[in-house]
This record gives sequence, C-alpha cells and structure tokens, in this order.
Amino acid sequence: AGWALAASRGGWRLYRRSADGVSDGDALPELPEGRARIRTLFERRIARLETVRRWMLVLGALLLIGGYSSALLPILYATTSEQLATVSELALAHVGDAVFELLVRTELCCAGSARVRDLHARTVAQVSAPAQAAFVEAVLPALTDEELAVYKRGRNAHSHAAPKSATPGQYARATGLEALFGWLWLTGRHGRVNELYNHGRKNEHAS
Repeated sequence: AGWALAASRGGWRLYRRSADGVSDGDALPELPEGRARIRTLFERRIARLETVRRWMLVLGALLLIGGYSSALLPILYATTSEQLATVSELALAHVGDAVFELLVRTELCCAGSARVRDLHARTVAQVSAPAQAAFVEAVLPALTDEELAVYKRGRNAHSHAAPKSATPGQYARATGLEALFGWLWLTGRHGRVNELYNHGRKNEHAS
C-alpha cells in the first residue's frame, strides 16, 4: 500500500496504491488539498529542471561566443579541411543548422527577450530558410575563397526536403550557409563563425 501520482484527463491526480495496483476506485477526490500539494511539488520540480536546462543552453552559447569551446568541447572526429572533404554537404549543414540556431538564441536572450513564447517565435522566424537566404547575402562579400567554395558546395547539394514556405533558391542558399557554419565549427574556427554572424547581422538589411 502507498500513494501514487498519475496523469488523468483532468490533470495530475493522487491515488492510493494497493497490493493489487492502482485503479479508479482508489482515487481520493475527498482530499483536494493533498492532491494540490503533490501537484505543486511536481510542478516545482519540473520548473527547476527547465531552469537548469536553460542555464546549460546559455552557458554553452557563452562558451561558443567567448571562444572557449575549442578547449571544453573537443571535436572527436573530423578536425581538418582534408578530413571534412569526405563529409557530405548535407551532413555539414546538419551541424551548421544547430550552430546558427544557437547563435540566434543567444542573441535574443542577451537582447533581453524573456518570455519563452516570444523567444521561440522569434527564433523560428530567424532560422527559417527565407531568413537565412537573406542573411547569407550579407555574409557573402566577407567570405574567403575557401569559405565561398564550401558555401557553394552546400548551396548546390541535392535535397528533397525543401519546405513549402521557401522557394528552391532560398532553401539552397540557406543550406549553403548552414554547410559553411558547420564546416567552420568542425574545423575549430569558432571565432570566425561569430565574426561572420555579427557581420551578417550588421549588414543584412543593407544588402
């Protein structure tokens, strides 16, 4: 015998656990205060876990922006341009997508956007293919020949995953940007990632 917290259609409910298990007959509707205390405790624990998760995300972003991630986040696989030559453009874009979104989230967080709903909506808007396609136009003049070659590889990569909200051209340019950021990240050029991101933000509306 004992107590158990279980989900029901109306929310979380407190039940008495017997030797035969938990059943509807064991529910305790006559003890709303007890159920409320248990639910409050449960919600507090969830809130604490969410707070820890957010601080870990912010810490990781600060390490990236501060240039310390090379020491604390060692690259276990490809570390040179020669090794990355065997990695597909879409695989580079897979990494670059996460890097770009982390930069966007960090920028919004440091700008003072506090409401989670607002942060999510603005992040989604800025990491969309049309937004990235516009962003990359501001970055292109600052690329080296080697970086431009990586961007073109990603832009020309064949993919069937283009969303309905973007044209094929926009999606191709966004993939090129993500491939470039993934390539720079995997080669340990995190400072260059930050430099290009800041350059793009300053010049994207003027391009």
